[in-house]
Amino acid sequence: MIVTREELIIALSEAAEVEHGLLVQYLFAAFSIERRDIPDLSPSQQICLARWQKIIFDVAREEMDHLAKVCNLLAAIGSAPQFLRPNFPQSNTSFFLLGVGKNKHHRYPFDFELERFNDCSLYRFIISELPKGVTYLAFPNETGIRIATARDGSPQPIVYNHVGELYSIIEKGFIDLTNLIGEKELFIGGIRNQDNSLDLVKDLNSARRVINRIIVDGEGTPDDNKDSHYEKFMRVRSELAKELKQSSSFNPSKNVALNPQTRYNGDSRGNVTLITHGVTLKLAELFNDIYITMLSTLIQYHSQAGETDRQIEALTRISRGVMSTMLRPLAEMLTEMPVHEEQTDLVAGPCFEIYHPIRLSPDVQSRWKILKERITQEIGLCESLLDFANTYTGLKRLNSVYENLKYLLLDVETVS
Repeated sequence: MIVTREELIIALSEAAEVEHGLLVQYLFAAFSIERRDIPDLSPSQQICLARWQKIIFDVAREEMDHLAKVCNLLAAIGSAPQFLRPNFPQSNTSFFLLGVGKNKHHRYPFDFELERFNDCSLYRFIISELPKGVTYLAFPNETGIRIATARDGSPQPIVYNHVGELYSIIEKGFIDLTNLIGEKELFIGGIRNQDNSLDLVKDLNSARRVINRIIVDGEGTPDDNKDSHYEKFMRVRSELAKELKQSSSFNPSKNVALNPQTRYNGDSRGNVTLITHGVTLKLAELFNDIYITMLSTLIQYHSQAGETDRQIEALTRISRGVMSTMLRPLAEMLTEMPVHEEQTDLVAGPCFEIYHPIRLSPDVQSRWKILKERITQEIGLCESLLDFANTYTGLKRLNSVYENLKYLLLDVETVS
C-alpha cells in the first residue's frame, strides 16, 4: 500500500527502472537477429527475421515512451526524473527482500539479461508483460513465493510479479494519496519538466489515463490484447517455434555473447561475458559513452534549470537523433565483432553499461560545457578506431558515426 508521497516516488522510480531495463533487453535481442545475406536462410525465413526484428523494435520504442511517461508522472508530483538503473545482469534467482535470504536482495521479479533473440529471451519478455489473471509456467527453480517486511515508519517495499501489477499498485497509490491529501497538494510539480510530446500529467484523471495507457500497451485489455506487447511476443514465439520445427538448423540470431561487459560492474548480479578483444573493447566503450550522453540529455530535458527554448528543442533533437544515427549502427557493428582475441565464433553486442551516476550541474552554462567536453572525447575515441575500419568489416559504418558526432558537437556549440 502506498500512503506517502515518498512511497509513490519510490514506486514510480521502480517503474522507470523496469521500463528502461526492458527496453534495453528488447533492443539487444533485436540487434542480435541475423540479417546478413546467408545462403542457408530461405526467403521465407528472411522475411520472418525482418518482421520479428521490426516488431521488437516497435515494442522497444513504446517502452521508451513509457519511460518518458513515468518521468512525467514523477515531475507532476514534484520529483526528479529517473533514467538510471542497475547494470546487467540482474538475476531473478536473487529476488529476496529485506534480509530474506543470505546476502541476496534484488527487487525485480524477473531476470534482466542481455540475451540474443531466441526462445528463452522471448519467454522472459512474455513473463514480464503478463496480463492480469493470465498464468504462465514459472521460471525453472522459481517458487513464486515472495516475502517482504518493513520497519514501522520506513517506506513500504513494492512487491509485484509483472509490470502491469506494478502499475496497478501505482494507480491505487495516486487515488489513495489524492483522497488523503487532496489533488492540489499531490500534483505540485506542474508541467515545466514534462515531455510535452506525450500526454501531460496535471491531475488524478490525467495520471490515471497515462498509467492505463501503459498497462494496455503492455498487457492489453481483458477484451482485446492483440496489439499488446504480451500478445506480440506470444505470436513471435509461436512463429519461431514453427520455423524451428520445420528446420532444426534454422538459427535466427547471431552468436552474440550473454551479458557482454567492458569491465566488471559492482551492481551486476549474474554471469557476464567480459570483452577482451582490444578493438571491440574500444568500440563497446564508445557505445557506452554515447549512451550515457543520451541519458544525460534526457535528464537535462526533464530537469530544466533555465534552458532557453532553443536549448530545450536541441535536447529533444539530440536525445532522439543519437539513438538512430549513432547507437543503432554501433550496436549492429558490435554484433559483427569478436569478443575475445582467440578465434571463436562468439561475437559481442551493445553493453548498455552505466559506469557512474549521472549528475547535472545546477548552472545551465556548465551543463552545456560539460556536454561539449563529453562529445569531444567521443569524437577522439571514434577517430582512434577509424584506423581499424579497413581491417574489420564490422566497422564499415564507423565513419558515418564519426561524422554524426561532429555534427552533434556543432549543434551543441550553436545553442550553448
